[in-house]
Amino acid sequence: MLFRQPDEAFYVRKIIRLANVSPGGAQRELKRLSEAGIIVRTIQDSHVLYQANPACPAYIELRSLFISSP
Repeated sequence: MLFRQPDEAFYVRKIIRLANVSPGGAQRELKRLSEAGIIVRTIQDSHVLYQANPACPAYIELRSLFISSP
């Protein structure tokens, strides 16, 4: 979802709900992706948001991969 809508930042709860995954697993993977620079973690009004990182070298490939998948 992050690469299908790269201009949108998502709350952790929304990511968990849309991806239908456990909160602990989602937070762990989001942290890993953020530390790797694949996604960006921001804090807005004490809420954590995640968004695709267009500065990531693999951004174009990841975006095309997720757009072409069902």
